[in-house]
Amino acid sequence: MIGKQLKGRGFRGLLNYLSEKEAAELIGGNMVGENPRELAAEFRFSRQLNQRVERPVYHASLSLQKGENLDNDTWNEIAKKYLIGMGFDYNQYCVFRHHDQDHDHIHIAASRIKLDGTCVHDGWDYPRSEKLIRQLEKQYGLESPIVKEPGKRSPKTGERRLLERTGKDSERVLLQNALDELLPENRKAPELIKHLRTNGIDASVSYYSTGNVRGITYKLIDSDIRFSGTQLGANYTFPNGLAKSRGMTYEPERDDEAIQRANLIEVFQGFTLIEDELIEEFDTQSISQQQREYAAIIYPIAVNKFDEESNQGRVEKTSKDTLIVKGNNYCLSWQIESSESGVFSILATDGRGELLRMREDSSGVSKLEWAEKITYSDVERWNQINQQLFELERIRQLEAERQKTEKRGFELEL
Repeated sequence: MIGKQLKGRGFRGLLNYLSEKEAAELIGGNMVGENPRELAAEFRFSRQLNQRVERPVYHASLSLQKGENLDNDTWNEIAKKYLIGMGFDYNQYCVFRHHDQDHDHIHIAASRIKLDGTCVHDGWDYPRSEKLIRQLEKQYGLESPIVKEPGKRSPKTGERRLLERTGKDSERVLLQNALDELLPENRKAPELIKHLRTNGIDASVSYYSTGNVRGITYKLIDSDIRFSGTQLGANYTFPNGLAKSRGMTYEPERDDEAIQRANLIEVFQGFTLIEDELIEEFDTQSISQQQREYAAIIYPIAVNKFDEESNQGRVEKTSKDTLIVKGNNYCLSWQIESSESGVFSILATDGRGELLRMREDSSGVSKLEWAEKITYSDVERWNQINQQLFELERIRQLEAERQKTEKRGFELEL
């Protein structure tokens, strides 16, 4: 069974459409009206209960596979169970059955405003609908289709087996479904990304060191798994796929700065050292605002990394006052002078020489002295180092807990 759903503003237009189809039947519901005019008048009652709802109209269609047919009573049972499962347990609704296609299907028109004046929550509508439909298929012995949509990668064998075994979609399918529901139409690229982030999906555009777009990745806010647009399907790639499937417009000169600043907001989150005060304390003589913002991200990551390596004893002392930490794509050098003159923090990356020089005085105030070479790619790389640092710490904590548990068990045996 295939389910689709839409939300709208006007009941009369929808009801006219549903009733005027060839061989259309009004087969059920909880309303008295028998034609679009009468039904629209009834729906007007619930609409007046909560005039703040801008889109009170809910339109769902449920379609069987070719060769499957149900009687009206069974369709009404399914429609009622579907609505209750979607949260419409105290709402007006009516059910139309159409015979204009070669597959048996119904349409449900319902008010999103309950008779107590509250509105049905519409968060994650698509994933909830798909899960509910799979349950109804099993209950009524209906065929579950494998739908191949152009531009959208179909579920893999393992994902289909997971659904059959647990009734749950994979992280990738959940993300695809959420994007299908949330991706806006005809927006500028920065607006589209901002819309996704404010609605539970972290979308991040990455760039090559040349400044050209590398691609886009997505993840659900409450998930740790990130997928590229290509992994989801051609429709989700940036910029071509989103431009074709959603009418997104992208102009590098107009949009790149806004997109990169939106990416920075994501990177900023979680760092207590990154505040407006820190940015303002940077030397502004020859360093742009963007360079200062980049530095404000990289500096605390480097400090955390240096502290972590120091705690693990992995710091090389090259002279009396110089400490060095080296990694695959970075080098940190702390040159300690004196408590009066402060500490020089020097970062270098990819063999390009000095990237950032920061002086921190004895009171903890940081002053940026050099950051002209920092690019957005550097910010991305250092953010990845930070993520690796957190992951390493998490693994260490788990290992410590495991050893603690084993020790406790050994003591109990004794």
